[in-house]
Amino acid sequence: DGPVYWPLWAFSRAEEKVAFERWMDWSTARLEHHSDLHVFHYNSYETVALKNLVARHGTREHELDELLRRKVFVDLYGITRQALRAGVEGYGLKPMEAVHGFERAVPLGSMKRWQNYQADGGQEHLDGLAGYNREDCESTLELYAWLLARRPQAEAEFGIELSSLQPEPAHEPSEAELERRAREEALRARLLEGLPDDETEDDEHQRALRVTADLITYHRQEAKPGWWEFFDRRLKSLDQLRDEDRDAIGDLTVLSCEQDKRSLMWTLTYPTQEHKLGVGDIDEPLAECGVKLLTLDEAERRVVVRCGPKFGTEPPLALAPGTPYRTPEQQAALFRFAERVADAGLKPCGILDAGADLLTRRAPRFLPGTPPLSADPFDLDRLKAQVLGLDHTALVIRGPPGTGKTHNGARAALHLIDQGMKVGVMATSHKAINNLVEAIGEAADEARTSFVGWKKCGDKEHGCACGHVISADSRPDPEEHGELDLIAATAWYWSREENHEAVDVLFIDEAGQVSLADAIAVSQAAKSVVLLGDPQQLAHVSQGTHAHGSGVSVLQHLLGDADTVPPDRGVFLPTSWRMHPAITGFISDTMYEGRVTSVPGCEGQHVTSAGLSGSGLRMLEVDHADNRGSSTEEADAIAAEVELLLTDGRHVDRDGVEKPLTLDDILIVAPYNAQVRCLRATLPDGARVGTVDKFQGQEAPVVFFSMASSSGDDVSRGMSFLFSRNRLNVAVSRAQCLAVVVCSPRLLGARCSSVEDMRLVNMLCRFAGAAGVTDPSASTFGNL
Repeated sequence: DGPVYWPLWAFSRAEEKVAFERWMDWSTARLEHHSDLHVFHYNSYETVALKNLVARHGTREHELDELLRRKVFVDLYGITRQALRAGVEGYGLKPMEAVHGFERAVPLGSMKRWQNYQADGGQEHLDGLAGYNREDCESTLELYAWLLARRPQAEAEFGIELSSLQPEPAHEPSEAELERRAREEALRARLLEGLPDDETEDDEHQRALRVTADLITYHRQEAKPGWWEFFDRRLKSLDQLRDEDRDAIGDLTVLSCEQDKRSLMWTLTYPTQEHKLGVGDIDEPLAECGVKLLTLDEAERRVVVRCGPKFGTEPPLALAPGTPYRTPEQQAALFRFAERVADAGLKPCGILDAGADLLTRRAPRFLPGTPPLSADPFDLDRLKAQVLGLDHTALVIRGPPGTGKTHNGARAALHLIDQGMKVGVMATSHKAINNLVEAIGEAADEARTSFVGWKKCGDKEHGCACGHVISADSRPDPEEHGELDLIAATAWYWSREENHEAVDVLFIDEAGQVSLADAIAVSQAAKSVVLLGDPQQLAHVSQGTHAHGSGVSVLQHLLGDADTVPPDRGVFLPTSWRMHPAITGFISDTMYEGRVTSVPGCEGQHVTSAGLSGSGLRMLEVDHADNRGSSTEEADAIAAEVELLLTDGRHVDRDGVEKPLTLDDILIVAPYNAQVRCLRATLPDGARVGTVDKFQGQEAPVVFFSMASSSGDDVSRGMSFLFSRNRLNVAVSRAQCLAVVVCSPRLLGARCSSVEDMRLVNMLCRFAGAAGVTDPSASTFGNL
């Protein structure tokens, strides 16, 4: 009968859910009757939209997984790009219509039609939208037929036989998986029972119930993009892995090979390319086999890879991220928390109350006699008493750059230990955990006291350099070492059911990078939780799509868009011990409502040299063109300034001590790994060069921030990445004396397509103004 067009309309989230379920149910039923079913689409928009709808509405997750697993979706855009060389401006659907001869009857402009419908509600606008979309479908269908007709020509020309699309076998879930699904669906139904169909009508209580339901599947949703990318990458060619994949390394060349028992140790080199790999278990996507990356030398572009017996004797040609981390402990902990909410509600009940307080954003509760939270000047003794008096709840300690977050948090933790309480430490990385634990050890040494601690880690690399702490995979024997006062571990350990209230207070460091889900999962290991961090420095990075705000960091969930902490909700550390007042003033005004000041003495910090001298903010404008993520011009300019600083440069610290500048006194920060490699190749050996995340918590007299992109039109990874307020905040606030932004002057006039873009660019413009740069085209947006 020919093709049938089936429009499904939705004008609200509730209608969107119904329409999505109808399409998914129809597709699933078709697949059951036609195992060779394929859904053709053009580019990734449709599959991305389906994945987002699963996450938004919490429905048809397993059905979509089955369609993806069986490779039902076929992207004609990827096939067209790889199979054809066409004389058109681009390979989009519309330009390709000139190649395969499709003619449209409906004029383009779907967005205008939708705007017109919103303005007057005319049915003709919806009819136009449907016609436009129908022709998109028809064009895709005709392109498929046209490509299929070209297949005999390609087979004859290249002397090959092209195979037809073959269906993948159906996935048969195990009994355990079916049982898990049933338990989750039943619990979600209990939590969502009676809630409005239209979630915009939710009150705070109802919204918290929706978030709880979303948290049940948070970690699976978070891992899905990683799994999709993992399998998609195994379909890519070597050229695509090298030239298009920003996470992988392609085109490896063998330098040497050695036998290591049953494994082969390959030393390989690779051409210059962007990647995000680190040592550990990774994947060889072309061989579809896991390998271990032992060493990675960015400067020499050299890797050492160990391949097990399953890999064979051929060398690896490409390296890519491995599978996502598995999180059964966290998932089980969140299920227990959701059961608590379904059984007892959201109010304190003596069971998992700290997690409930995090979820509902409740103000901290204290035992009688505890000093209340207030807007009074910060006092460490008062903080110690408040942490000691926590009553099955959660407390935020927000520390802007250089304000002593680790210093004060460590002394509060030691105070608890001195009072006979057990303390836990958790963060997203072993490095951050060790940093806080070592600070607690230093505080104990200063106070001439002692404690017994255990850092759980499976290798020496992640061990803790604290004399009071034993680093080991297994819990130390109490008969040999005594009862533990402190335990430090990652979220996997703290989420275990057997660790329920294993400590009195759990300190979560760098909480701005910890998801709400993980914070609630680990909170079950303690009676109360202390969150140390600042959401305006390095932010939590979520890979998945999560509904109802369930994918944000715990601090963003608690504080929202507030630049500081309301006095009745937590503790704000207002005094920087690091930065010169000129630097502190910029950071304070742009990020922290003007509440941060420098400790007396910081005003004396300065640098003298034949080049850069004095203190405060500087902008080094370097003109260049067509650079996206790497600029040799900026690297050369920084190298020249570093040479002048090291020739006769000196700096004076806040205590008035003067000494010569060394290479260790200079940090060079860049947003892109490509620029980091460029800087390392240009600067002297030993230069402290890296991305922002490498230097969080560190400081130096002089800091350079190299932005690398030539203009707003050249920005790699989008405006929100390069102009990130958090990234500029962290980079600038590493500086004690001088903070130097190195950039193309055209970045100050970057075109903005939204108010948020204006807000981002405006911070750089404000930096330029504070640094004495005058540009009439810049800083025209006010204090956005």
